Amino acid sequence: MKKTSNILITISFLLFLLLPQAGLLFNFVGEGEEFQNRKLSPYPEISAESVFSSSFGLEMNSYIWDHFPLRSDLLKIDHWIDYHIFKDSPVPDKVLIGKEDTFFIYQSITKYPKNNLSSLNKYKEIFTKAAEIHRKRKPKIFFVFSPSKASLYPEFLPDSFKKKYLVGDKKFRSELEEYSGKTKNILLLWDAFNKRKNELSSKSPQTDIDKRLRYLFRPYDQHFHWETAIYQAKLIVDFLAPGKWKGETFNKYFTNYKYEKSEIEKRFFKIDLPEPYKEFIHKDFFSAFNIWQIGRKSPNGLEKYIEFKKKGPEKITPLNKNLVVIHDSFLFKSKYFITPFFKRSVFIKWKKHKVSDFFIPIIKNADIILLHGFESHFFAKLKSIEKILDNLGKKNSHHPLISLYQ
Repeated sequence: MKKTSNILITISFLLFLLLPQAGLLFNFVGEGEEFQNRKLSPYPEISAESVFSSSFGLEMNSYIWDHFPLRSDLLKIDHWIDYHIFKDSPVPDKVLIGKEDTFFIYQSITKYPKNNLSSLNKYKEIFTKAAEIHRKRKPKIFFVFSPSKASLYPEFLPDSFKKKYLVGDKKFRSELEEYSGKTKNILLLWDAFNKRKNELSSKSPQTDIDKRLRYLFRPYDQHFHWETAIYQAKLIVDFLAPGKWKGETFNKYFTNYKYEKSEIEKRFFKIDLPEPYKEFIHKDFFSAFNIWQIGRKSPNGLEKYIEFKKKGPEKITPLNKNLVVIHDSFLFKSKYFITPFFKRSVFIKWKKHKVSDFFIPIIKNADIILLHGFESHFFAKLKSIEKILDNLGKKNSHHPLISLYQ
């Protein structure tokens, strides 16, 4: 029996070693870059110099392991074992698993708060400079900070991270609150979101889905779901255009449920986790808005925008102002609710466009500029904000995209 087991183990090991060669021979490879979220190693160039040096062997080794047949399936199995058997994060350098299976992005807990604290003086300098521009001339400049999951739900953080995170988070927020009181151009959403959190948690859930909706963040996700995005949009509209938003939310747009996998599962884990909470999606949702984004109308044009204004809880009378919003992913869903309250809106994503010179004329011709960011990563935008403020002091220059405002 022992001899038979040894033979089977040996055969299995040899078959495992032959998998890369079989894959190369039959062109059977792994799922590729989409699965692994990175650029895979290319096939090494063959030359006399590379073959007789160590570089060819190292490059070939990297190529084989990156394109290993069934590699993604083996990784899924490994991740499944880590999560379901050992209750560990399959990617501990990217995702932390907190209490009640709540997921947190590792860097948002360990790295970003430190960077924010070390950038406090730069924050103050920029807020003061923006307030001076705000008082002297158009455009009016506002800052909005979206709260992170950790700052709203610290009770779900792993105990080993909780205390240290809360110390830094409290200091950073207190500094921002002090300056927001002085400059009047900073919207911090923590207090409002904590109030909303308490309202939701105080409700007695009647159904399983009601219980799940008590969270501003879904446990498996990093970003807001639709109801939270609506709430954020209302806070921003009330800040920029007081009195324009009448009523609470646009709940009638969210009558259908559609299952979607957790974004963290799709980005990091790549495994079949327990079913995440359901997202609110309406099949006609996106066609109901006209978004002026980088000079481009929505596919259905202005008619749908007018239709949406009529469908609101009360008639929406847009503020006669041009709005430019430079934002990150925490405003992706909220922006669809902000747009109808302004004459024209342009939305520019920080990471994609990096506020290049191409967009400066658009920014300079706005009536209102909203600089939005996720609190834990706002420090990364400070150089771009400084560039914007510097350009606002210069004379307007002609640019083809100025036609957006004519």
